Amino acid sequence: MEFHWYQLMIPLAAGGLGYYARHLIERRRELQNKVNERRREVYQKFVNLVIDDLVEVGKEPPEPPQNLSHNKMFDFLKEYMLYASPDVVNAFGDYRQYIFKEVYGKEKIDTRMQYQKLSKVIMEMREDLGLSNKDIGTFGERTFKAVLIDYYHYFKS
Repeated sequence: MEFHWYQLMIPLAAGGLGYYARHLIERRRELQNKVNERRREVYQKFVNLVIDDLVEVGKEPPEPPQNLSHNKMFDFLKEYMLYASPDVVNAFGDYRQYIFKEVYGKEKIDTRMQYQKLSKVIMEMREDLGLSNKDIGTFGERTFKAVLIDYYHYFKS
């Protein structure tokens, strides 16, 4: 059997490429884990804003969060723009645009629809973090079941 240099080089090159590919995959996974940790923090800020706003209102029934403390909201927006997935960005944009309609007097908004759009944002955030959305409603509206006194007024089962 005659020895050729390429018989040795092909397995070495394949091994080198395999090692490099594995390194790239691990690096990407490591970076994605860091992004996911940051997303979790950013999304938690939003949920805190929503819950704080609902508690602060303290009315029966509580009003949907509209004002969400402007300074805190802008702090959230600065980070959200970098870390949120496209689905979260779109759901949050739909929610904010719906609120702007009332804020700028273009139309009176439906409270049920506002909660629906807000719960959609939370549902997309949960999905983005890899959490299950099974049985929390079409728009994730059941996330508000423990918060809203008159939940069934807005969301009939």
